[in-house]
Order: sequence, then structure tokens, then C-alpha cells
Amino acid sequence: MKKKLKTKLIRIVIMIAIIIALAEFQKYMKNQCGTCTDGTCKTPSGHGLIINPFPPKPIPTKTSELPLPRLIDFGAGKCVTCKTMNVVLEELSSEYTNRLDVHFVDVWENKEAGKEYSIRMIPTQVFLDADGNELFRHEGYISKEDILKKWAELGINFNE
Repeated sequence: MKKKLKTKLIRIVIMIAIIIALAEFQKYMKNQCGTCTDGTCKTPSGHGLIINPFPPKPIPTKTSELPLPRLIDFGAGKCVTCKTMNVVLEELSSEYTNRLDVHFVDVWENKEAGKEYSIRMIPTQVFLDADGNELFRHEGYISKEDILKKWAELGINFNE
């Protein structure tokens, strides 16, 4: 009897700890993102990241519109993991200007783009070559280092 009570108590304490940890993480992530207005997320570093680069027009597919390899992150502005990804996307966008085209698409606001790319979960990163052909896709959070490593595996090295 005492063992069952102890086990239940431990489970309750663990659940409360998880809930508190998630609430704190959500507060932390909200502070990391900064403010988002007019489709641009202003991060604490002051850089702006385009939140939804193509509402209502379709995602460009012609070669002339895609001179660079392209990374599109499909997510949502209110998704905690997506906010974490926005920090990574901002770094890539600022560090690899004129070498990598980086975009974030909010699939809650732009449902058609999510359908067009068959997005099953968010965040999802789609790696496209300069001609708009999909080379790779990843679901969930991925670090900047892993993104650069994947591009190198795909034959595109931005550090050269």
C-alpha cells in the first residue's frame, strides 16, 4: 500500500516538474524571439527575419527566380520549436547572404504552401538546389551546424 502511494506521489511530482519546465521554456523562447510584426520577426540581435515571404503569391519555381540554393523552413509563428529555428535561420540568412536563400513560411497563415510541399509536421526544413529541385527534407529542429553539414553532403559548401 505504501509503495503504491509513493509511486503515485513520485509521478505527480514529476508531472508538476515537467509542466513548470515547459512553462519556463516557453517564457524563455518568447524572450528569444522578440517581437513579430508585419511578417518580420525582430530578434534581440536587431536583425529582421522574414516570417512569411510569400503570402498570397505562390512560391517561385523558375530558375531565374532561384539563383541560389534555397532553404525553406515551414513552421508557425507561435510554435516554440519554430521560434528556436528562427534564430538559426536568421544566423544563416545574415552569414550566408548572396550564397543561400533562406525563408520561413508560416503554414498556419499560408496553408497552401504547406499543402504544396506536403508538410506533415512543423518545423520542416526543405533544401532546394538553385533550380528549385528538392534535395533533402528534415522534420523537427535542426542546428545550424547540421544544416551546413547537410549542404556539404549535398555538394554545396558555403565555407569555401
